[in-house]
Amino acid sequence: MSLRFFPQALKKRNGSIPEDETSDEYQQELLEYIRSNVIGDFSIFQTVFGNRPLVYADYVASGRSLQFLEDYITNIVLPFYANTHTFTSWVGFQTLNLRRESREMVKHCLNGNENDLLLFVGSGSTGAINKLVGILKNSNWGSKQSYYTETESGAVSCSQCCSIFATEGKFIKHLNSHTQPSNPSSKKDDPPLVFISIFEHHSNILPWKEAGAEVIFISDNSQGELDLKELENQLELNRSRKVKIGSFSAGSNINGTLTNVRAVTRLLKSYDAFSFFDYAAAAPYVVMDMNPSPQEAIDALFFSGHKFVGGPGTPGVLCLKRFLLGNETPVEPGGGTVFFVTKNSHTYLANPEEKEEGGTPDIVGSIRLGLVFQLKNAIGDKFIMDLELEHYKRVSKILYEIPGLFILGNQRSKRLPIFSFLVRHGKRFFHYAFIAALLNDLFGIECRGGCACAGPYALKLLDIDEEKAKMYEEARKDGFELFLPGFVRLSFNYFIEEETIEYIIEAIKFIVDNAVWFLPMYKFTMEKRTAVHRDSDNANLKNSMASLTGITYSDAKFEYKTNVLKKTRNLKQYINSAYRILEKIKTHKYLDEGTPEKEFDLPENIEKLRWFVLPSEAKIYIQTKYAGDDEPKTENSLPNINSPRGKATKNNSIESPMNILGNKISSLKQLNEKEYLTPKNEYNNTIEKYKNSKIEKSTIGGFRQPKHLSPHSDYYSQAEIRISNEKIQMDVFRNRLDRNLQELRSKKQLLGKNDSAYSSKKKFGFK
Repeated sequence: MSLRFFPQALKKRNGSIPEDETSDEYQQELLEYIRSNVIGDFSIFQTVFGNRPLVYADYVASGRSLQFLEDYITNIVLPFYANTHTFTSWVGFQTLNLRRESREMVKHCLNGNENDLLLFVGSGSTGAINKLVGILKNSNWGSKQSYYTETESGAVSCSQCCSIFATEGKFIKHLNSHTQPSNPSSKKDDPPLVFISIFEHHSNILPWKEAGAEVIFISDNSQGELDLKELENQLELNRSRKVKIGSFSAGSNINGTLTNVRAVTRLLKSYDAFSFFDYAAAAPYVVMDMNPSPQEAIDALFFSGHKFVGGPGTPGVLCLKRFLLGNETPVEPGGGTVFFVTKNSHTYLANPEEKEEGGTPDIVGSIRLGLVFQLKNAIGDKFIMDLELEHYKRVSKILYEIPGLFILGNQRSKRLPIFSFLVRHGKRFFHYAFIAALLNDLFGIECRGGCACAGPYALKLLDIDEEKAKMYEEARKDGFELFLPGFVRLSFNYFIEEETIEYIIEAIKFIVDNAVWFLPMYKFTMEKRTAVHRDSDNANLKNSMASLTGITYSDAKFEYKTNVLKKTRNLKQYINSAYRILEKIKTHKYLDEGTPEKEFDLPENIEKLRWFVLPSEAKIYIQTKYAGDDEPKTENSLPNINSPRGKATKNNSIESPMNILGNKISSLKQLNEKEYLTPKNEYNNTIEKYKNSKIEKSTIGGFRQPKHLSPHSDYYSQAEIRISNEKIQMDVFRNRLDRNLQELRSKKQLLGKNDSAYSSKKKFGFK
């Protein structure tokens, strides 16, 4: 299909746009147009804490639909929709033509040429990689080649002998004159060798293993990026292997670490290895180029269309070199794959794109994907990438300075603004399911908690070795689903507004500082690995959710309950609301609920694996720490873990200055007025204590500390950062001190002059 059918904007490569539309004003207008058309953004929904705006921060998992694209589908595509296998009617031809154009649009945006084919595959990257593996297996791992090509006029050409045929049938008959060589590597004792990185999604690991390939993991280097030296060493050691494949993630779906695709491709080609790339996490934000140069031409890439803005309801994509499609039998035989069938014999189509898209495809989704890529091309790949890198630089600078927030991954690598993190409390962490639920319930922020379907990399980032990983696996087999290690993940897409970035950051800060106050309100479900508010069974909440069972045809027509869709962009009010809720909790401190019972009766071997704080522990912590006791009575033991240096350590927790100050405020009933310290003095003394304190470095609960609190960091500078961040809270404590001081004066006669309950020796909790 010629590009003469396409808009002029699509004819430019590398994200460029028409010369009269290159202004910053044009690009900003287009971004605002996208923001205003995202279906559902900032829509109000009901949570246990009241109505909240939908703030979507999970684009790594899936994108959001765009109203203007859906309008085109509704008004232009669907009125004349028909099956693309119908060639005898106008509507059939119209739909077929739109889908062909869409295929060429996507291929063009990938810089595909006549040597590349593009397949729409039903289930995202998972379907695409399985399709690729199936094609390779059916072609004896690439030894058989496809000779089928099409001319612009629609004729069929044989790439082997350059013969041209008017019909596909004549080509199939001609093809029998070419013999395909056998593959010497198909022997069982010499399986294909596949190199993959530690970053890979399960979808780029399991299909290779299940296909019988030998898989070698390549680790990351000191910068947190793919270690090219290790890859080269492995290629050299296995130079004699017949079939070598490198299948690498272009970008990590855990922390956005990007792979130098060109450098990896050059290295693979120098050792006659195939180069495949999984663009699932990176595709919406980076330049994808099948043919940057002959030495850097990619053999195959695959991605999920649904991860793009506008992409929900689109198929996966596999773009690969034509010579790889030498398989005579399609991966999924069936309707639409055959040339002729009798009771005793059958012949498959020669056109690889038709042969490998058996059955009625996702026609509307395929057309929608063409529109999505047309939009991405209009914005400009480079412009999008620059915004992504700018967002990462800005957001990471703030998040890395929040004490108690542990961000996974090496911040020195080139990364998309994808952040996976844990929130620490004492010697344990808050469960990711609870943190994700709290972000949703308090602020309407939609994110994900778990391991992001990238187990090996997640285990590496959490510093969980094979032995301990096996223990967690066995625990899950015994029904302890809640113990699966993981993290919270969210992302900042390129068209996100400034106010939304600030809102998400402020919400994270609030959660890190105050999550412990909310944890007693929640309950864990061991079997489902969830954390839900204790009032989540409220009838009003359940009634607020849409359900297919609410649809009726009682009046001989389609009817359903409609909720008036309200939106708000006034996000600041929800930060204020969170603080008001917090103050109410701090007033009652759960004291009227009595001493809680422990949620789970855990076997000793399972308890040793517990890395998260329980709601009952949080309640005891609050009831004891903030009710006058000098030390909280929370059980807070650590599993037996290894430090980064290989030595077991006891405790590396150093309480933040504001928590220390809060501890002493709760003991003011014992404080002699003459020994009362102003916040300024408390602050200065705390700095001195941090200067002179020693810190033991270790992993925490089996999880390695991030680089900003690594064993190689300067702890004194970190203490300064902590104190600097907490200065803004001093006013709150100053007011509390003043109130308590007034109470103290009224009870001064009850205090003895020699009272030493708040002696200088124990003033800061240091022994």
